[in-house]
Amino acid sequence: MDMTMNEYQDFVNKSSVNTSISVCALGIHHASGKLSNNLKNSMTGEGEFSEENMAEALGDTLWYISCAALHMGMSLDTIAQLNIAKLKKRYPERFK
Repeated sequence: MDMTMNEYQDFVNKSSVNTSISVCALGIHHASGKLSNNLKNSMTGEGEFSEENMAEALGDTLWYISCAALHMGMSLDTIAQLNIAKLKKRYPERFK
């Protein structure tokens, strides 16, 4: 299923009823921690690297990021554009 970031954010808006900005921030932290834990476990032999688990954690992180953006009145598209502008300024030699 193909969708734009704005379509995804519309979905998040419908599914994030009564989710505060604080819950979004903590959710970002928790979901990104699951990414780190999956990687750590595979590096230390405590578990195997799982692309499925990584994809699930990335999806959770994206959901919480989108939720936080909604609270700020910003689209994911706008946030991506701002990030690209920042990176071009920081690393101009990479974007010639």
